[in-house]
Amino acid sequence: MNSRFTASPFFFSLKTYLAAILALGIAFWQDLQFPYWAMMCVYILAQSQSGMLRMKGMQMVSGSLIGGAIGVAVSILFATSLTAVMVGLTLALMAGMYLANRHRRSDFYVFLLSGVTCLLVAMPGLATPDEAFTRAIDRIEDVMVGVCSLIFVDTLLFPRDGLANASALTRKWLDGMRQVAVGVLRGQPIDHQLPARVVQETLQLTPLGDGMGYEGSSYGWQRGSALLSLVTRGIRIVPVLSSIGDFDRRFGATAAHPDDIGTRELLAQWIEAGCADDARSATLRQRLRPPAAIDPRDRAAAVRLCYRRYLRGIYAGYRLMHRALAQIGQPAPGHVQVPPGARMAPSTFAQVDRAFALRGALCVGLHMALFGALWNATGWDATMAFGMLLSAIFISVATLTSAPLLLMKAIAKITGIGMAIVAFYVVVVLPAVDSFFMLALVLLPALFLLGFQILKLGGVLFAILPMAMLRIGSDGAGATFDTLLGSVIAMYLGIAVAAIANILIPLPSAAASVRWLVKSSVRDMTQTGDRHGADTRRHAWRTLDRFMVIQTRKPASQETQPDDPGMQTLRVLRIGAGLGMLRRWGGTKAERRTIVNATAHTLREYLASRVRTNGPDAVPLPSALEAAFSDAACAAAANAQALRALVEMRVALDAFNRPFNRSLDPPLDRPFVEESRS
Repeated sequence: MNSRFTASPFFFSLKTYLAAILALGIAFWQDLQFPYWAMMCVYILAQSQSGMLRMKGMQMVSGSLIGGAIGVAVSILFATSLTAVMVGLTLALMAGMYLANRHRRSDFYVFLLSGVTCLLVAMPGLATPDEAFTRAIDRIEDVMVGVCSLIFVDTLLFPRDGLANASALTRKWLDGMRQVAVGVLRGQPIDHQLPARVVQETLQLTPLGDGMGYEGSSYGWQRGSALLSLVTRGIRIVPVLSSIGDFDRRFGATAAHPDDIGTRELLAQWIEAGCADDARSATLRQRLRPPAAIDPRDRAAAVRLCYRRYLRGIYAGYRLMHRALAQIGQPAPGHVQVPPGARMAPSTFAQVDRAFALRGALCVGLHMALFGALWNATGWDATMAFGMLLSAIFISVATLTSAPLLLMKAIAKITGIGMAIVAFYVVVVLPAVDSFFMLALVLLPALFLLGFQILKLGGVLFAILPMAMLRIGSDGAGATFDTLLGSVIAMYLGIAVAAIANILIPLPSAAASVRWLVKSSVRDMTQTGDRHGADTRRHAWRTLDRFMVIQTRKPASQETQPDDPGMQTLRVLRIGAGLGMLRRWGGTKAERRTIVNATAHTLREYLASRVRTNGPDAVPLPSALEAAFSDAACAAAANAQALRALVEMRVALDAFNRPFNRSLDPPLDRPFVEESRS
């Protein structure tokens, strides 16, 4: 069959409809307790890529098993008190949402489903805790039927692997990285939208790499590892490019290093040509070999050493990236080494800061407390239970977004549309249905149109709300017009309570969140630098994570400036790396450790004051910090690596302190160490 047709939304909607009807038919045949839930699971699970579909199906089953077990345990342990059961369910849901917010891989869905299934098992029968185990079995059966039906239909009707999509997006991402690297190497201005676009594409590659392992191909895991290696090495090049930009602004690329101009141009040409392993690559390897030992007090040589190290890192990184890319497209790819410490790129504030994840969990807990009090005031009515159940699910999903109130508004709109559709089916369509075949026909228009919506942002709500309100069973719709009206009223009450909870625990503004991330990077760097033997690589990865989240929150029209918060976090990363290098140089020698401790202490005080005051004006480095740098550079056992770390820290500090005021920079021929101290 034509591949363009099988990849079309029409064919996707057709496959999803067939899977939903198959799940509904099996549920009727086996006389399951909640047949509509099996059909709903099909639309919740539906994905355009087969690997993502299977991965999400496994996560749905795992989350349902875990949540069902927790729900049964809560119902049995606190059977004597409805309040105790509600407290236990609230804590379980809060824990699930906290873990889902913090988890950056695609299997965050396991934690989300665990909390939701716990509610589905325990809440509908608070007065009958002895039936909790039966309800858990019923929910898991429905999930299994929905998952297996969709996977069966997808496997039977032209499954789609994600290799073509991943390859296309990877090449587009590499093209953006290539433009940034070439622009920095040549000192050319870069399109201000390009860095943010590269970061967004990095975030899109994360779920594709996860889904490759479930493609059914025997090389899915190898391709996923190659993609993770490629993206990780690309991310690690970003701080190097930022360092070159700061060094160029400080020293001047052409005036300070005429010997390296040809090497930079050759490297840019090699990257533009696709990083082939040819004669140009051999020439670059020859030019970028580590230089001979230098005089530790030769500042110009230390600066050249920094430049040479940056160019060598870019060259090695691009070679490894293109080797990983070649393995992704191979029919039988080999093993690709993933860099130590590699992690998935974060996409939300909660994934890089515990406070944001805790805020989401507290918001869910407050909603449960408010609605629980309202439910108790109405005498634990079943209609209110339905509203609380769905609103708890929706506020849980809303905490995963950066704009929960906007999502609440969208849910309110979809609830109205869903009520109109369900009312039409309850009053006009379903009373005339007398067979399963006729039921499948009358559901065709609504479900087929639903297939065009579920892949859109928030589109899955169109599946959850109407099906949950309609509640189709073997004897027809499980809702009358009166019960439907009561359910909708309870839903709107739940949405209102969820909105109140979000207002009472407000989400910080994007600007405040970005400032908090910059301050967190500085605090993390100073704490890491205070500990002898601390692993600065972990600080580097955490700072890179914050940089990526900051870039995703920057408006597309905003130009990247040297004082951009994202660039400032990269400078904090370099300062931390330099401090770690000095710590290793200090070792166990008392004299060296005294110098390094003084440098770290003065640096911590200075950065803390700069971040606390948040002043826009340039402030000269305090004399104590100048003296600490000079003492470290003049130490008897100072080596080239220690001097290089000092140069990198000084350049990063100057850029962090005064990114625009070039007149404050010392002249090029001024020695890094005062002559009187030599």
